[in-house]
Amino acid sequence: YSSGAESLRPNRVCYNALIDCWAKSGQGTLGARKAESLLLEMQIMHEAGDEYMAPTIVTYNALLNAWARSGTRCCGLKAEYYLDRMWELYKAGDTKVKPNDQSYNTVSWIELICKQLCAEGGMMGCLSIANDIF
Repeated sequence: YSSGAESLRPNRVCYNALIDCWAKSGQGTLGARKAESLLLEMQIMHEAGDEYMAPTIVTYNALLNAWARSGTRCCGLKAEYYLDRMWELYKAGDTKVKPNDQSYNTVSWIELICKQLCAEGGMMGCLSIANDIF
């Protein structure tokens, strides 16, 4: 694409797949941050006028999953931030990012597991359980 082949231009589906791959990469915080940076790239391209790069519920749910699997201390805060962001965008008219049951299940799971199990086994305990479940 960078050499001028417009037919090879990456689109939302490609970016969603990459975000999902980073979520499932086992790279913890690195994977979540890479997924987050891909979302930011999508937002920049969309704001520049590329309608095909607008993030959707699929994008945000994949990102929530990345943070759920990250095992980082801030995973709950990040999940809540993106869930709130989804609602802000939806209320502003972006109907493609309305949180759904998967969104809430992921955020609820993060909060529940990290409150109950992280007290017993620390963040590594959470990460181990997340890997078993997902």
